[in-house]
Amino acid sequence: MAAVIAVAMVVAGCDPPLGAPAVPDDVVIPTTVGIIATSEQRDDGRLVSLEDGSTVLLPNGATDLTGPAADGRLLIVGEGGPPAPDGGVWYAAVAQLPSGCFDLPANGEVRGTEWHCRRGSACP
Repeated sequence: MAAVIAVAMVVAGCDPPLGAPAVPDDVVIPTTVGIIATSEQRDDGRLVSLEDGSTVLLPNGATDLTGPAADGRLLIVGEGGPPAPDGGVWYAAVAQLPSGCFDLPANGEVRGTEWHCRRGSACP
């Protein structure tokens, strides 16, 4: 009986929240992921330097999914797909929690052989 309740809780915990958008058919793979060291606004967009030494330009008009690309945030950048159906650049800049992790809110789904079911955390 306890196993049935546990399975029911897991299945119910993976239902999309009321009013959440449907899961898109397209998978979007980020082109850049890293922690922002510094950034500066330029005429053509925001030039972001990551802690690993790489840089990425967030062009003016890029789709902002979470908030500003501020120092210390986890930056996830990609192109096209559901976040930017016009083929443009999209990004998420996720603030760090006191624990040192970054909380990535997301709905669960099955893609191929992988099961993703709950909000995720990324820790450096």
